[in-house]
Formats: sequence, C-alpha cells, structure tokens
Amino acid sequence: MPEILVQDVTVRYGSKVALDGVSVQLRDRSVSGLVGPNGSGKSTLLRVICGVEWPTRGSARVGPEHYSASASPFLRWGAFLEGGGLHPFLTARQHLTWVARASGVVEDRVDEVASLMGLRPAIDSRIRTYSLGMRQRLGIAAALLPPELELLILDEPLNGLDRGGVDLVSEVVADRSRAGATVVLATHMLSDLSKVADRVVALDSGKIFFDGSATDFGRLAPILVRLVARIDPSGVDSLRGQLAVGGYSGLVAHYVDGHLTLESHELSGAELSLLCVQHGGLVVSLTSQDPFEAAQSSRTLGWRSAMPPSDGGED
Repeated sequence: MPEILVQDVTVRYGSKVALDGVSVQLRDRSVSGLVGPNGSGKSTLLRVICGVEWPTRGSARVGPEHYSASASPFLRWGAFLEGGGLHPFLTARQHLTWVARASGVVEDRVDEVASLMGLRPAIDSRIRTYSLGMRQRLGIAAALLPPELELLILDEPLNGLDRGGVDLVSEVVADRSRAGATVVLATHMLSDLSKVADRVVALDSGKIFFDGSATDFGRLAPILVRLVARIDPSGVDSLRGQLAVGGYSGLVAHYVDGHLTLESHELSGAELSLLCVQHGGLVVSLTSQDPFEAAQSSRTLGWRSAMPPSDGGED
C-alpha cells in the first residue's frame, strides 16, 4: 500500500507563493485530512501529489515513485480534484464509462460506483442538469472506479452535499480505509472530518502549522456556535437560573432589547437551541464561526502559541 512522502515542496506563481517548504509524510492505510482557509494551499498540495502540478522546488512521491511515473496508477489510485473535469453535455454514465476506458478499468464498475454514490436514478441524465451535490457525488464515483483501490485523494468532497450526502461520503471513506486504502482529503468541514480522519494536517499561507491527531486538533481549534433568539425577560431569568446550577462552563450569554445571544465552544447548535426553547425562546439565527477565520482575524484561539512543534513543516 502506498505511503505519501512530500519533501520541501514550494510552489510559486510569479510573486505568489502557494506552498512554502512543505514537508509531510502520510502513512499507508490511514485517513489524512488537509484543512485550512481558502487559499491556504490544500488543493495545490493535492495536485502536486497527483502529478498534475510540478513544484518549483521539492518532490512528492507515492510509495517509491512519483504518481505520474507509476505503472498503471489508474488501476490502483483514484482522485477527485477541484473542478472534476465534468462535461456538461455528457450523461453521468457516459462520463464514468469514458473514465473507466481511459483508465483501463472494466466497465462493469460504472454501475457499481454509481449505485454506491446514489446516482443510479439519474445516471442517464446530462451532467448539466445536476446540482452541485450531484456533481460532487459523480466526481467521487469516478475516483472509486479502480477495483483494487490503494490510494484515494479527494479535494473538498463535502462541498454542496446535504446531510445524507455528507454521511454517505464519510461512510465510503471509512469503508475504503478499512479495506486497506490510503485516503487523503481536503476539507474545511472540521466536524465531519473528525469522524473519519486519523490525522489532520493544517495549512495556512502555504505552510503547515499543525500535524497531529484529529482529536488534538479539535481541542486546539474549537468551533464557536452562536445562537440568537427572541425571549421575554422572565424566560431569561429562568435560563440564567439553570445556567447557574447546570455547570455550563464556557457559555457566554448576552440579552439586549428582547434578543438573547448564546455563544459556546463546547455545546452544539442543537444543544443551544434546546436550552433556549425550554425557556420560551424563539430561535432567530444559528451560526458556526469558522475557526480558521477566527484565528486569522484575532488569533484569540492561540493556535500558534499553544501548538506543539510540527513534524511535517514549518510553523
């Protein structure tokens, strides 16, 4: 099974530096998540690993060789990169059949992967009629075509998916990992990543600033959930009474002009909503703050200062 070794990779586009001296080793039979804000270098790193982007400096190998130099890589390795190369006037069946033929994969796999990704009812519809979520499912289905899949690379596979689609992709990733494949996926959906990833590699401005377990990363990058509700003063008083005795550490509450705002790094949106409704509140909005944006704007999470030294790149 392939292990991925990235050594001192720098990618420049004129004066812009997309990756800056990135080194990381992703062990075989693992699920590794690349996370970071937009423009952090996640997609560029995946393209370098896949051999469709040549680094300005450094190298990336899959097993003992470069991805593009491997013998018949498409029979063993699958990738869905940003964009996906989907022709709008082809049907999903035609697209999967074309990919299978080009990769040397038996065409029987077309119906198998379409069924796996929930595409069978629309497999003969043109791709231009597909929603973003359906296109995502199709791109992932194409990456799953190799019958003896050893390496699966997915770039933002959860974008545009509803809850059922996110759960399906998580199940597929976990299943392929259990079957012995090495999986690398880039995403900004941290809560879903933590369910499947053994390891998180976090990038910002083209550099790695965290390389460790998903559990440790979750502790260092808590997601702030914010709820706003309309509630009368008596409801606020009873809520404050529950908070005083209930041990809700880390929960911040503000009440102004009949509107209550609750903020927490520890409680989920569902838990905050239930807490509010129990005291007669009507939820107006519920949002989750992107921890990467919070770290960039204020550094209030203290990732840099609290972070242990990375094994895979510069801080």
